[in-house]
Amino acid sequence: MIFIDIEKVYYDMMPDCTVSVFIHGEWDFFKSYSNLFSYCESEFSEYELISLTNLSFEERKAIIDELR
Repeated sequence: MIFIDIEKVYYDMMPDCTVSVFIHGEWDFFKSYSNLFSYCESEFSEYELISLTNLSFEERKAIIDELR
């Protein structure tokens, strides 16, 4: 049986349509969601985009702390 690692990419849409992204254990930034999507398509064979946009600060912190 072959297992494929699915990269989980956590993102937060900003009011100016830029995207803050938590990936590979670090925060990063993309100018648009389409740029993030293109990056994921080129870098990962399997990935999951997970929105943090409507979560409270406490909820976001709990998720990110769990990943670190």
